[in-house]
Amino acid sequence: MADFFKYEVDKRLAPFWLPLGLHPSTDGVTITDDDTFQAKFGFVKLETPVSNIDGAHITRDYRWWTAAGARLSFVDDGLTFGTNTAAGMRAASERRVDLLFLDPAQDYPDFFKVGIAESGNHDQRDYEDDWAEKWSGLEVKNADGTSNYDSQANQNFVKNLKGKLLLAHGSMDNNVPMNNTLLVVEALIKANKDFDLLIIPNVAHGYGEATQYMTRRRWDYFVKNLAGDIPPREYEMKSYASVMAAMRGGPYDGDDEYDEP
Repeated sequence: MADFFKYEVDKRLAPFWLPLGLHPSTDGVTITDDDTFQAKFGFVKLETPVSNIDGAHITRDYRWWTAAGARLSFVDDGLTFGTNTAAGMRAASERRVDLLFLDPAQDYPDFFKVGIAESGNHDQRDYEDDWAEKWSGLEVKNADGTSNYDSQANQNFVKNLKGKLLLAHGSMDNNVPMNNTLLVVEALIKANKDFDLLIIPNVAHGYGEATQYMTRRRWDYFVKNLAGDIPPREYEMKSYASVMAAMRGGPYDGDDEYDEP
């Protein structure tokens, strides 16, 4: 039978850990029947074989800003799940442990009602290795065909979706290829899920001249589906050129030339 250890939570620090999805009654450290060490803190999770744990000891007396929420340590390349200032447990591992990020809308479908994913790298295996491997380590393929990256691939979990979802991507995205979004689209269709899709032609990762349009569609989506209100129809925002001029520190002089951000 698995052993579960809940975190000792200081409710005064709730404003710092609530946005991370911490559930004090269900989050904590678990030693599973197959000798796996698991630590879950809201949307963040790590797991490793117990045999990889090199030691553990009690630590005490934290300042509140180092004990609130989940944070990376630049001192020892570690991860802290902070819930109180009095005491904690530090576990050391022999090998680097992969860090998993859970998808709120798919892992907590009864809580999150509306979501928007723009230019998303939904599967790290279809994105740059220098990003994924930096945070999650090398991909390890198991004998049954599964991988340690499966739990971070959103297309594997869309069957859980219950709320409203808008996916958006630029067709010429040279940072995150559009097929990352299409992986999720395909899985949503196979799961017979309703969703909204916006493909913006001929723009890159940041949407360029369509930035204002995407911003308006984003606002409209939340106003309609979260606030339950009706947004102004086709509200016209300031032009892309005038916004770029303001960012450069001067008024828009009517010249349509601009610098791509």
